[in-house]
Amino acid sequence: MRTLLTALMGMAVAACASPPEKVAQAGAEFGYVNQQLAVKTMFARQQEAAIAEPFVGVRTNKGLQTGLFPVRATGVSTEPVRQAANDFL
Repeated sequence: MRTLLTALMGMAVAACASPPEKVAQAGAEFGYVNQQLAVKTMFARQQEAAIAEPFVGVRTNKGLQTGLFPVRATGVSTEPVRQAANDFL
């Protein structure tokens, strides 16, 4: 079970941070067969293409939903968040 989890985590990390070729290489190290690698590589390519697209909003079966989270003043200070980010950096 631990080996399976290690393999899955390795693939997940590779898929999130690497190009599709690296996903295939990582999968081969864990003993995946070619068909599994082909599917994982396909998903990695789709993920890479999706990440490259600009975010346009939330889509449903009724189309793009606009105005869900408008940028507006709330009266709440953002100073604590700014200070925390500054301290972090």
